[in-house]
Amino acid sequence: MIVGFLWLCGQAIAAQEADDFLLPDQAFRISGSAPEAQVAVVTWEVAEGYYLYRGKFRFRSQSPGIELGEPELPEGEIREDEFFGQVAILRGRVVVRLPLVRDPGAEGILTLEAHSQGCADAGLCYPPHRQTILLQLPPLPPPPAAETASPRLLDLQRSLGLGGLEEEEWLSAEEAFQFRAEVRGPESLHLHWSLAEGTYLYQEKLSLALESAEGVALGPYEWPPARIKSDAVRPDGSFGEVAVYERAIDFDLPLERTRREPGSLTLVARYQGCAERGICYPPQTTRVTLALPAADRLTADRPGPPQPAVAPVSTAPPAAARPASPPPARLPLSESDQIAATLAQENPGTAIALFFGFGLLLAFTPCIFPMIPILSGLIAGQGATITTRKAFQLSLAYVLAMALTYALVGLLVGLGGANLQAAFQHPVALLLFA
Repeated sequence: MIVGFLWLCGQAIAAQEADDFLLPDQAFRISGSAPEAQVAVVTWEVAEGYYLYRGKFRFRSQSPGIELGEPELPEGEIREDEFFGQVAILRGRVVVRLPLVRDPGAEGILTLEAHSQGCADAGLCYPPHRQTILLQLPPLPPPPAAETASPRLLDLQRSLGLGGLEEEEWLSAEEAFQFRAEVRGPESLHLHWSLAEGTYLYQEKLSLALESAEGVALGPYEWPPARIKSDAVRPDGSFGEVAVYERAIDFDLPLERTRREPGSLTLVARYQGCAERGICYPPQTTRVTLALPAADRLTADRPGPPQPAVAPVSTAPPAAARPASPPPARLPLSESDQIAATLAQENPGTAIALFFGFGLLLAFTPCIFPMIPILSGLIAGQGATITTRKAFQLSLAYVLAMALTYALVGLLVGLGGANLQAAFQHPVALLLFA
C-alpha cells in the first residue's frame, strides 16, 4: 500500500512539472514610474496564457506623508468565470494610474504595496498576491505664497503696517539656490552654490552622485564647515538647531580616474533649503554635464587618502557615496510560493519526504483535534481486552486509511486540474456545507 502511495505521489509531481506553471512574480511582472510629482504609474506585464482580475487590485502607501487617490484601471474584457460568474479580466500589458497626495515635507521615495490576483488559462488560480516597489518621485513645485502664511499671521502683519506675505514675490528654488559646476582639471571639479539673501541650505540634505561617468568616480571629500542655526525651520516644518549654509557654498570635489582618455560625466546634486520668512522649498535635483580632459595618471589604482570626516557641526556623513535612489529591492515571496519553488527544484524523492514532513506538522494544527476523541473512542470501545499492541494496530489502521483516502483524493484533483479552492467559494457549495 505504501509503495502504491509513493508511486501515485511521483505521478502527481510529474504531472505538475509537465504543466510547468509560472510563479506569481514571473506570470505577473510588476514595474512602476512617477511621470509627474503627484502621479504614480504601476505596470504589470502579464505572461501569455495568464490574466488578472480587474476587481482584485488594492494599493497602499508605506511612505509617511504620501497618500494614494482612487486608482484609474483599464476597462478589461468580460469573461464568464466558472466560479465567479461574469468578471472583468486584464491581459497583456496592464497600466494603472495612481494619483498621489504628498505633504510638503514628505520624502521623495514612495514605497508602494500592490495587491492583485490572477489565473492561468490552463485552470490554475493563484491566491491574492502582494508585491512591493520603490518609486523615485519628482520634487513638488513650491507652494503659492498665499498658502505659506496663516490668516492670523497675515492680519498681524497688516496691523503692524508690514503688508501681507501674499503681497510679496517669492523667489523660485532655481533663483534662491543657484548651482554651477566647472572642471578644474583631470581629477577635480569646482562646485559653487550662490544663495539668495535670507535663504539657507541644510547640510544634511546635500548629496552628490555621478551618472554616465565611465572610468570616473567621486573621490574622498568633505563639506565645508556649516553654521548652527538655532531658530531655523527644519525640513519637517518645526524649529530648532540645524546645520545650514548661508550666502554661498564653495569647494573642490576630487575625482578618481581609471581611464586616461578624455570623456564626459553628469554630476547630480541634490539639496533642500528654506527662506527666513517661513517658506521651505521642496528637495531639488540639478544635473550638470561636464567634459573631462585626458588624465595624466590613474588615481583610482594607487592607495588614496582615508575618507575624511564631515564638518564637525554636521549630523550626517557625506552623501557622495550614497546612490541617487535606493536600489530596487528583491520582492519577497509568499510562504506558499516559497514551498512551490522549493518543490520545483527538488527531485521526486526529496519532494515526497517534504510532503511527509508537512503531513506530520499538520498533526499539530487545530483541525486534527476532533480526531483525538474519535480515535480514543475506537480504542476504548474494545473494553478490557485491549492491549498496547492491539491499540497501536487500531491507531495505525485508522491513520493510514485516512491518509491514503486524502492522498488519493488530492492526486485525482491535481491530475484533473480542477481548482477546488475557488469552487468551494461558490454560494451553492457554501450553502451545501452549511
